[in-house]
Amino acid sequence: MKRLIRILMVSMAISLISSPYLAQAEFYAAGMVGATFPEKLSDVKGTGVASGFSFSDLSLHDSVMYGGKAGYYFDKLKWLGIEAEAFTTTPHIKQQPITACVANLCAPAATLTGADFRVTTLAFNLVGRYPGERLQPYVGAGLGVFFARSTIAGTTQTDNAVPGANALAGLRFLLTKHLAIFAEYKFQYAHFSFDPIAPGVGLTADYMAHNAVGGVAWHF
Repeated sequence: MKRLIRILMVSMAISLISSPYLAQAEFYAAGMVGATFPEKLSDVKGTGVASGFSFSDLSLHDSVMYGGKAGYYFDKLKWLGIEAEAFTTTPHIKQQPITACVANLCAPAATLTGADFRVTTLAFNLVGRYPGERLQPYVGAGLGVFFARSTIAGTTQTDNAVPGANALAGLRFLLTKHLAIFAEYKFQYAHFSFDPIAPGVGLTADYMAHNAVGGVAWHF
């Protein structure tokens, strides 16, 4: 299923890039930096020998995020565009007690001393804007690949969540015909699976994050 979704995403990107509209498209590229405000890792469940166990939500630290994007607005549909973006953030897992549950029975399990956690997002969005001459509010949504890396008690795990969801809303102001600044809100959702975090033990969890970013864009 993941391979099929990747093929569909690549096919969609190729078909859009080869569209006759792009001969007259408005192309832009941008850099951005901001802050990530993650929700707790939720719906935490064990796999392997821990299958059947669920665990308390895991609190994450706020984090700096940074990245870039590039996209097109179509000449014949000036309000509509496509966009690819990539950004990374490090909402490390806090030190916290963990509760384990099985068959509706719950008990304290351990104290997590904290863990490194990095999430890199590669997203493809459909974007709509109000094509004002200087002020351009916009919204967008799309699918992405979420690359996660965590290190718990010296053990490193990675996972590529496909697909994940990406949504955004922002306001762009053109300082000149080509140079613009923007402020943007982003939301991401992905389902991660880490195996193993201990011999024969894995975990799955849902990741959700809110991001406030600002950036500079160049319109060609």
